[in-house]
Amino acid sequence: MCILAAEDEPETAQFVANGLREHGHNVLLAGTGLDALHFGLTEDVSLMILDRMLPELNGLSVLLRLRAAGITAPAIMLTALGRIEDRIGGLDAGADDYLVKPSTFGELFARVNALSRRAAPQEAVTRLVGPHLYGSAAPRGTPRRRADPASAPRVPCAGGTDAPHP
Repeated sequence: MCILAAEDEPETAQFVANGLREHGHNVLLAGTGLDALHFGLTEDVSLMILDRMLPELNGLSVLLRLRAAGITAPAIMLTALGRIEDRIGGLDAGADDYLVKPSTFGELFARVNALSRRAAPQEAVTRLVGPHLYGSAAPRGTPRRRADPASAPRVPCAGGTDAPHP
């Protein structure tokens, strides 16, 4: 799975990225909101982990712009902003989960797994061919976004790609 992790604190970013990579995930690490937005729009991201307090463009704005562009990959807000208003704002902006720092990697990874299970295409895609109905499951990793022929092509996740931290 390709995971976009946007975190401006280098130690936290490496800790999260290394843990996810140890569990077999490809990780795109962004140190700024603009890098996160770029990765989200151009890479085939399966899940996003976004800090709210990113430089250049905050994580909430990144998420709102990605959702407006039709990107529906599950998103976890991982942030120190833990007031109830912050949590509600993150969830209302399109986050699927909200985890307040400090937290353990185990809890973050459990939430990643839970969202991965939920996001996996389980429903059968049914199509009519002649007089017969054929059912087939959508392939794992099918992008979770609206089809937009005018949009730029998305490339497969380049695991281990890290944008520089500010």
